[in-house]
Amino acid sequence: MKQTLWRNARLATLATAHGWGWIETGSLLTEGDQITWVGPMTALPTGTPIDAEHDVGGALLTPGLIDTHTHLESYARRGELAAVLERARTALAGA
Repeated sequence: MKQTLWRNARLATLATAHGWGWIETGSLLTEGDQITWVGPMTALPTGTPIDAEHDVGGALLTPGLIDTHTHLESYARRGELAAVLERARTALAGA
């Protein structure tokens, strides 16, 4: 599968003992739609085969963070708020 390097990024991670972390000059490697490596550009494993490379120009990347917000009022207008809240309660109970 194709490996893609996303370099020159500012990375917000959850990879530290204190919760969130910060890598000022970082990169990440993806294989298809999976993140396979995240870290400082200088720590990229040598010999890693790279099929495509993108310089993101210092953009902030949040690896693995997907859809971090919602507009609950939209659900309320459609009469779906109770179902959304129940799914949230169920997810939290299983955590």
